[in-house]
Amino acid sequence: MFKIMKIWTEGDALDLPFCNGYFDAITMGYGLHNVVDKYRAMQELFRVLKPGSRVSVLDFNKSMQPFTALFQEWMIDNVVVPTATVYGLVTEYKYLKTSIDEFLTGKELEKLTLDAGFSYARHYEIGGSLMGNLVATCCMKIHALSFLTMFNLFVDEEASCCL
Repeated sequence: MFKIMKIWTEGDALDLPFCNGYFDAITMGYGLHNVVDKYRAMQELFRVLKPGSRVSVLDFNKSMQPFTALFQEWMIDNVVVPTATVYGLVTEYKYLKTSIDEFLTGKELEKLTLDAGFSYARHYEIGGSLMGNLVATCCMKIHALSFLTMFNLFVDEEASCCL
């Protein structure tokens, strides 16, 4: 029997306030494109996952298809930003076009995720390729703690376990 815990915690995606190997699964929605250091963010997700666990990251997709990229740009300029303007949220959405242009492609996200320590990573284009879902598995053989120790990222257990 699974116990579902909902934890709402404000924190830094580059320095998550959770113990090593704390979660059975992690989901992230529309957050990775806002992170300055995506590699470090993926390392943090890896660190707080239990071995064999998965992460699912839903975000915008940087499509390599010219028509899709053009349509996405048109949607942001003609639907998203004007709608946000009506609700007084233009600042919160105006950056999207630039953010998506600077985002990684699906293949680049897969490589980044594998480089961060995950044993499996697959990016699925969804929503007419306007969005993407990255699914990755934390390997069973190398425990997150030993991975961090190899790269001198391990912090004293008391300090790293704050819940």
